[in-house]
Amino acid sequence: MARKKRDFTTFNLSFLDIMSCGFGAVVLVFLIIDHSLKTESKELNRDLLSEVNLLQEDVRDGEEGLVKLRNTLSEVDMQMVEAQGRATRITEEIDRYEALIAGLRRDGFTEREDIEALKAEIQSLEQEVKKLREAAARESGSSAREFIGDGNRQYLTGINLGGRNIAILLDVSASMLADKLVNIIRLRNMGQAVQRKADKWTRALATVDWLTAQLPVSSKYQVITFNTKAAPALANTGDKWLEVANQAQLEQVSSELRKLTPSGGTSLHNAFTALQALSPAPDN
Repeated sequence: MARKKRDFTTFNLSFLDIMSCGFGAVVLVFLIIDHSLKTESKELNRDLLSEVNLLQEDVRDGEEGLVKLRNTLSEVDMQMVEAQGRATRITEEIDRYEALIAGLRRDGFTEREDIEALKAEIQSLEQEVKKLREAAARESGSSAREFIGDGNRQYLTGINLGGRNIAILLDVSASMLADKLVNIIRLRNMGQAVQRKADKWTRALATVDWLTAQLPVSSKYQVITFNTKAAPALANTGDKWLEVANQAQLEQVSSELRKLTPSGGTSLHNAFTALQALSPAPDN
């Protein structure tokens, strides 16, 4: 008996085609998404590595500058110790001569030439002490504005603040948050208020305050901030020189700097481009 032939319907083939196409589409979408994620991850890692390299260069430059500054401070400390010792010796010499004159008078010694010679020596020493005190007074009285420290060292050395047009450049990049890279990354993930209180940033602001306090009153100045861009500390003054004698404006510059939050990379090229916009050109 012949076998009955099975009926064949097109529905079965259509269903298989649909399932195959659907599965293929899912696989294709998955491959596309996976590829785009890998590409985006590589680009992000490349950008982060570039920024890390820039921050590491800033840290190395800062460490080199810190070593030089410490060496200079040590030299100044030695000079101050020598000056203090000299003043002490002069004072002791004055006391000794005065005691010697008093002793001679008690002993009835009246040789005027010897006494007058001792008096002349005392006057010479007193004049030297007076000159030292006047020099110190002139140094403290030449400040453009008052600067009161918090007990730490308040001076920089090796910096000549002379000239008629003085420019001060302040780095406001993320490298100013801390000296170590790990601390920079940690602070970048915190709030702006915390970042503005970072030790390295507050030290930089204190340095600017000290510099502006030492500017010659007859000079003009400008404070330029820079990271990937450059801008004056005081808005709308980018191509102008500011008067040192204007103390209210000096205080305003200090106040505006304290509103900034260090961020971004560093571009000295933009900073010097901003300096070129000043007329006349800075001489310090």
